[in-house]
Amino acid sequence: MFSFSEIADKTVPLPNMMPSDEVWRAHMARLDIDTQSDVVLYDDFGNAGACRVYHMFKVFNPDHKVYILDSSFPALEEKHRHLVETAEVTQPAPKPEDASFQRSNAMIADFDLAQQASYSESVLKKDSFVIIDARGAERFEGKTPEPREGLRAGHIAGSVNIPFRSLLNADYSFKSKEELENVYQESGVDVESLGSKLIINTCGSGVTACVNLVAQELMEVSKRAVVYDGSWTEYGQHPEYDNEEMHAKLQKKVCREKKPMKVELQAGKMYSYCICGKSESQPMCDSRHRGSDFRSMKFAVEEDKAYYLCMCRQSKNLPYCDGSHKQL
Repeated sequence: MFSFSEIADKTVPLPNMMPSDEVWRAHMARLDIDTQSDVVLYDDFGNAGACRVYHMFKVFNPDHKVYILDSSFPALEEKHRHLVETAEVTQPAPKPEDASFQRSNAMIADFDLAQQASYSESVLKKDSFVIIDARGAERFEGKTPEPREGLRAGHIAGSVNIPFRSLLNADYSFKSKEELENVYQESGVDVESLGSKLIINTCGSGVTACVNLVAQELMEVSKRAVVYDGSWTEYGQHPEYDNEEMHAKLQKKVCREKKPMKVELQAGKMYSYCICGKSESQPMCDSRHRGSDFRSMKFAVEEDKAYYLCMCRQSKNLPYCDGSHKQL
């Protein structure tokens, strides 16, 4: 039995956040799983739970042999009762923790990256990101209250709604590759262009977003796909970043002297440079982080000038474009 709500980061006030290496290794040892184990996943949650756990395994070992049973357990039970066992499950004996499990953030988006993508798509219209929301249409459009008390309704500005249920058949198995591509095309997403963009999958709390992630694998466009763990549960708590009308006004106010910096991902490192294409600078955070993992720069506006500041809050850099511009 695997519970993604229990195998999570409990140090933050958000549900289903990706756990630390230590927490993951301890739980895998308890389940008698190491990096050499073949893992088959199924659930009773319409395949969304299995997709979430699949994503978690890939975060801690991208090469792990993990498979999703392409249907939900109730549907399988109905079709193949002779394969269903009702005996009590015996807990396996724990094995030593496998230090090979190491969390990689390459498949995870955080609030800052989601905000940068939102500004890039809803204001700058740069078409560098695709933000895909897996919630139902009424929740996405803010027509129905969020299930979490006190959380406002709506969606991340610049995002596209592709409900996870639209990717599945009646028995919760995935639709064919061609059918999935049609769903995306009808939702306004050009499938052929996805390979050149950073895809940010989001939902309510990072679970059903993983159904879109797996669908992108089936369509073979998931090379730059990530899941925003905090999703709307986190982003919805920051209305100052998610008003399309405010973004439109902001676009007219910023960069009277210097243009905003465009965010790009290259060789696993994030940097920013001016959208004018003249700037030769690639500003990084000037604070030291583990290894060569440069932190992304958070977009901010001060005195009508746009700049990026590292999300670690320690950077003293306020990088601006070094090209010359006319007043907008």
